[in-house]
Amino acid sequence: MFGIEKCHPFDAGKWGRVFRKLKEWQLISDDSIVQPNEATRSDLLIAHTKL
Repeated sequence: MFGIEKCHPFDAGKWGRVFRKLKEWQLISDDSIVQPNEATRSDLLIAHTKL
């Protein structure tokens, strides 16, 4: 799950269950979900002066 488990495992696990239930109820589908691209160094430098 995009490594988000490292941030807070409880929330990441809870979101996974919610996501599966929404798909089961056909409220969302794989086609309606956008998967983010990893930020590039250039992207990060917009908000951060040093890496």
